[in-house]
Amino acid sequence: STVVGGSDCDDLDPAINSGIVEIWYDGIDQDCDGNDGDRDGDGFDHPSVGGDDCNDNAPDINPSAPEIWYDGVDQNCDERNDYDRDRDGHESAEFAPGGTDCDDENERINPDVPETWYDGVDQNCDGLSDYDQDGDGHDRINDDDAGEADEPGDCDDLDPTVFPGASEIPYDDIDQDCDGRDLNDVDGDGFKVDADCDDEDPSIYPNMDGYDGCEPSTDRGGLLGLGAGIYKGGGCSQAGKKQGFGWVLFGLTLMGLRRRQA
Repeated sequence: STVVGGSDCDDLDPAINSGIVEIWYDGIDQDCDGNDGDRDGDGFDHPSVGGDDCNDNAPDINPSAPEIWYDGVDQNCDERNDYDRDRDGHESAEFAPGGTDCDDENERINPDVPETWYDGVDQNCDGLSDYDQDGDGHDRINDDDAGEADEPGDCDDLDPTVFPGASEIPYDDIDQDCDGRDLNDVDGDGFKVDADCDDEDPSIYPNMDGYDGCEPSTDRGGLLGLGAGIYKGGGCSQAGKKQGFGWVLFGLTLMGLRRRQA
């Protein structure tokens, strides 16, 4: 007969009763409490008896436990990296030694993601300015209030040789120093090189005294119109004083011949 309220779950085996120490996971309920697979009593059995509790000695570690990130413990037993919260394959740069993920809560931000420029987000986690695409150390000029540098800024953020303070290369149609113009008036006389006949001499420029454009004026003046000579200098045709002695001598000789014939 069965004794009402008894605690021996197998009265034919003296090694099984409520006072016996449980031998876990052997398929026998030695202490008659109805549990041979859940040692920590968290409701999840040990894997050796078909359960999924990855630590059956800790009741706060089981598949339903909330994960505490970056403590090195797999609380929820999902067997995933405790330092890769967003599951993008990169450990947190903040919490993991040698980690490279600068935002471990966003799987679209990690060193393998291509950078989207000028959006204020460092997608590839290189730590560099999101407004300096060419990497020359100067942010793009702020033209849309999106965080770029106020002027002076980089006027061509795709060319690392173009930025404020760069050495200007004359006459190449590129504004290297981002001052708003190419250096095409080296002598500073107000005339660009394609119009200035000598862009290294500020005293020579189109329509100066004695010039018609960059050519000398045709009004020579002087004796028989020969008193003024023309010479080339500094790349420009200049009007200048030059004795027309050869022409004068020729004229006098001609006059002497005419007198003899007379």
